Amino acid sequence: MPWCNCGLNDSALSLVAVDSASVPEAWNSAEQAVAVETRERISLREELAALADEWVAAAQNEQEKKALQATKEELLAALDEGK
Repeated sequence: MPWCNCGLNDSALSLVAVDSASVPEAWNSAEQAVAVETRERISLREELAALADEWVAAAQNEQEKKALQATKEELLAALDEGK
């Protein structure tokens, strides 16, 4: 008897063993990257500052860089005030 009577038939479901040799290398690399990233904890402030720095670096012109830098500074100041 199923644990709930919801009308679903799960008799065709099964677990499949996966040979790690058959997993694409990109998946292994991505899995390792996630494992490394999860070991290092950074603050929200650091994460936002790094992201803003990336956007400033990728900006197409000086006006855009200045606007992004000003926005970054305002955002970080607001985060600091909220502590």
